[in-house]
Amino acid sequence: MKTFISGILVLLAITMRIQAQDNYKVLFASEMDDAIYELSKGFNDEYNIITTKNYWGGGYDTSSIVRKDIYSLHNNLADSIRWPVSFNRLDTTLFPASILYDESSYLVAGGAVVREVGEDTTFTRYQYIARFGLNKQILWEHLYPRPQELIDYWCSGSQRILKLKSGNYLTVARVRKLGGAIEKWLIQSYSPVGDTLQTRVFDDYLAGYIESLTYNYDSSEILVHATNGHIPGCDHLLNAGRGAVILDTIIYDTLGGICYEPNFHIQRPYEAMFNPAGNLVISGETWIYNIEEQKMDEYFGVYVLDTNYNVASSILLTDEDRKFKAAEFKCMDITANGDIYLAGILDRNPVFFPQTYNYIYLAKLDSELNILTERIFGGDAYYYVLNMLTTTDGGIILSGMQYDYMVNGWGDHDAFVIKTNDDLLVTTTESQTITSHSALVYPNPGNGKLYVRTTEMESLFVLYNLSGQVVQQTAISSLITEVDCNPLNKGVFVWKLLKNNRVIDHGKWIKIK
Repeated sequence: MKTFISGILVLLAITMRIQAQDNYKVLFASEMDDAIYELSKGFNDEYNIITTKNYWGGGYDTSSIVRKDIYSLHNNLADSIRWPVSFNRLDTTLFPASILYDESSYLVAGGAVVREVGEDTTFTRYQYIARFGLNKQILWEHLYPRPQELIDYWCSGSQRILKLKSGNYLTVARVRKLGGAIEKWLIQSYSPVGDTLQTRVFDDYLAGYIESLTYNYDSSEILVHATNGHIPGCDHLLNAGRGAVILDTIIYDTLGGICYEPNFHIQRPYEAMFNPAGNLVISGETWIYNIEEQKMDEYFGVYVLDTNYNVASSILLTDEDRKFKAAEFKCMDITANGDIYLAGILDRNPVFFPQTYNYIYLAKLDSELNILTERIFGGDAYYYVLNMLTTTDGGIILSGMQYDYMVNGWGDHDAFVIKTNDDLLVTTTESQTITSHSALVYPNPGNGKLYVRTTEMESLFVLYNLSGQVVQQTAISSLITEVDCNPLNKGVFVWKLLKNNRVIDHGKWIKIK
């Protein structure tokens, strides 16, 4: 074990563009590739983020390529701070990956690289764990050598932390061999003061993307929810990599698996967590093959499971013709009253730096899976939503990265944080960089029919030609409303959504023939 205390560094090396106070967008823009992969709740109305600055050159974990910082944001942005600690030291670079607020302090876990200069410079990789006080000062921190079989592996994905019933902590990290595609899981448990208690390595046959880490229904077992690996007992081609690995709570040995397929068609990414009623809720990217049209329809699926892990209730959100992706690391949060909040993107483009724009999708459901609110943001950049949490004032906070091919160079994302109000809107008037919509009008461009998807019941959808004349109007009384546009000539139209004689949303729609 290597133990040390860092010095203090209070240098802000990025640009933060502040747009409002209680709902806002903050943009982290530097000369490097910026992203925010971790977002977690802290003390009271605090939300902690880990920013990553990366020179685009592959996923190697050295200080010359990747640098990390931690910030605490609040409902009022003016209260936000940068943690006064440097993770880039003379011979050691720390890579915090996860933060867990617990008992008036913060447990931070991740990896580390120590550079040893001699006749040949060598890099040794460690696991990093630390505890910080409410003042964001280090109480203790430790580096632990990786198991011998993982000395040439680097962390390649989100690390999950679970506080155990015993008061100890369990971490599960996905690691990848340097210069190769072989992946393993590193599972470790720690005491409250950071001593290692158990270490397990699962081979590449089992290892896949770690989606979530929870107990089971009665806390007698631990579930590692995963995709793209091989879940024990899920041997069929359709369900081999989608489900949960069951671990015992003593030595974390594999007890078996839970197969989510073929009961429901969850893909990665997804999130798994328990609601206040004690039901396991799974939400995320869902693909269903459309036999009639011979294509894969994509949805945001939400599934409530019974104690046998069968689907008790479910709902499919978003339009099947819009390419969809759930938030990469945390796409769902559930409040104390059972309301479910969801986040992802519409108009997904699979290339690294697309020359297209897309939209952020938000939804709020009640505990019975009834849709309460849907919102759509963006259209001004290509957004990658990575995390989402509910806030103490009834809104949500998002983190991720964005790319605008008209502004950013290749390999240069900007990181963002977006906080909404309790109506899931960003109402700032200081900047027009975020456009929010209460309605989704599709297909656009379209032909004879268009559809309006909105939760604004008892509103009126109105189409205008470019001369300002009303050419079509339809009352909204359901989630999806069909509008007959066959009588209209091709061209560009302006649409408005009116409620109580007030315009609550607007946009353009194009009829192509």
